Amino acid sequence: MSVTTKGTNEKRTKFTVEQFITGFAQDTLGKVKTCGGWKVRQDGKELWFITDGGGLPKWGNATNERTYVKAELAAVRVNGVCFSNANRFELIGTRMAWGSRTSSWGQSVAQRTLEKAGASPIPFNVFTAIGASISQAIIIEKAPSETVKLTNPQDELKPIERHYVGACLLNVQVDNKLEYFLFDIDRQELEHGIFNAFVVKLSKSASSIFDAYVGLMPERVQQAIGDGVDVKRQGEWFFIKRHEPMWTPPVQQLPEELARAEAILPDARRYELVEKLAENYRPGDYVSPLDFKNRSDSERYQERRVGAPDTLAKISEYTVHRGSLRQGNSRPNTVEKSIKIGEAVLCSGLVKHSGREHKDLMLNGWYEAVPNTAVGSWQLSGDID
Repeated sequence: MSVTTKGTNEKRTKFTVEQFITGFAQDTLGKVKTCGGWKVRQDGKELWFITDGGGLPKWGNATNERTYVKAELAAVRVNGVCFSNANRFELIGTRMAWGSRTSSWGQSVAQRTLEKAGASPIPFNVFTAIGASISQAIIIEKAPSETVKLTNPQDELKPIERHYVGACLLNVQVDNKLEYFLFDIDRQELEHGIFNAFVVKLSKSASSIFDAYVGLMPERVQQAIGDGVDVKRQGEWFFIKRHEPMWTPPVQQLPEELARAEAILPDARRYELVEKLAENYRPGDYVSPLDFKNRSDSERYQERRVGAPDTLAKISEYTVHRGSLRQGNSRPNTVEKSIKIGEAVLCSGLVKHSGREHKDLMLNGWYEAVPNTAVGSWQLSGDID
C-alpha cells in the first residue's frame, strides 16, 4: 500500500507502510509523522499503530480530527538506537472478523521489517516486569534472533519451530543505582516443549550474556560440577547430589532458640476435652473450639497458640517432610521429601513447579537444593514473537 503524506518543506512524498516503518528504524523520515494507521510521536522517538478498533469513528469538536480509541507501541528510539517491541501484538498485523479481532501468530510483518531495518528487538514487557522505562535502558549485549526447536508432544520426531528474538543483557538506572538484568528463555525446557521466557536481576555487574550466566551459578555448584558430582537444575534451583537413595537422615537436635520455642507450645491434652485427640497431634496444633469442654479453656489455648504455626513449620524442617522451595518472588517448587541439616536443605523424590513453567524433576537420591544468585526474577506473561 502506498500513502501520500507531507514531507520536508511541505513537499508531497509517497511512502509505503514498509518504507515508513523502515524510515523510523533508520531515522530517515525527517518531518514525516504519519502513514496510514502508523504515527510517530514524542518528537520522533515512538512509533505507534493507531486504530479505531473496528468501532464507529469519533471526531474531535475543536480540531475536527479523528479520535482513535486503540493504539499499540511498536518501536522506540533511545540515544540513537531503535528498539522494536517483540511482544505478541494485539492490534498490529491483526484484522477484524465476525465482530472480533484475529490474533497474530509468530513474528508480524512490522516486526520483521523493523528487525531487517536494524532495530534491536526486545519484549517491552521486560521493562514492565522490572518497573523501569525503556528510555533508561542501556543494551550491553544483544544476541541475534534465532529459530528454536521445541519438542512436539504429539510427535517427538517433528519438533516445533518458532522464532525467538534472542537473549539480551542490559542495565537500567533504578533508584540512582545501576542494576543489571538478563532476558532469555530456559533452553532446558525446550526439550520438554515449554517456551519459558524470563528476566532476572543479577547480583553483580556483567559484561556479556555468558558472564551473566556464569554469575548466576553459585560457587559451590560450580565446584560440584568441576568435581564431577551430579548436578540437576529446575528453573532457578540447582540440586547437588549428596547421598544415595538408601541414605537415612540422622536424628537431629533442634537449634537452641527453636528448642525453647517448642518447649512453650500449648498442649491441648492438659485441658478437659470432649474426646481424645488424634494420635499425630503435636502441641501447638490447631484444635477446634468444639473439642474443649470449657469455653475458657478453648480461649486460653488459642491465646497461647499465637506464633505456634511458624514454630511448628520450622521444627518440621529438621525431620523428613513434604517441603517447599521458594526463591524471592518466584512461584514455589514442591518437594516430595525434604530435610534441613545444618544450613543445607536436602531433597529427594519428585520436584514440581507450581507455575508449570518447568518440567517435573525426579531426584533419585538426596540432593542439596541451592538457588541461583539472582536477586529478583520474573516470568514474562504474554507471548513473544
